[in-house]
Amino acid sequence: MTNDYESSEVQILNEKSWRWRIENFFKDFDFLGLDALPSIELNKIAAMIALKLFAFNLMACLKRDTEDEFEKLTVESLFEEIIAFPALVKAKGNRIVVTFYGNYKEKHRVAVETLLGILDESGRNLPVSWLGNRKIAVRFK
Repeated sequence: MTNDYESSEVQILNEKSWRWRIENFFKDFDFLGLDALPSIELNKIAAMIALKLFAFNLMACLKRDTEDEFEKLTVESLFEEIIAFPALVKAKGNRIVVTFYGNYKEKHRVAVETLLGILDESGRNLPVSWLGNRKIAVRFK
């Protein structure tokens, strides 16, 4: 709805879609916690903003690559759709074992197991120093 009688329908749609993208950008950043600064130190703020931008762009790439399935979802909806399901994280020997329970989708299990298989085969599933030099293992139940 608009009171702009001068512009063409195409111009109005382009303008409104751009505005809608900006509003969704702020909604997504609100969900990612950009409104809560970690400190008054400039370096901490800059690092937090860089990580939030990385997360936002990572989600944008995921939305773009999956096209119809996730393209129109906000970051919060995307999080609920593909990430928000219960998991137990335990240190077992030289591994950190993440066990997902219930509500995950079969395609998520296949994607994660395929990725971890590729990382193991290529020797890229390296121990994480800040996790006690343990490798990450994922299980689904």
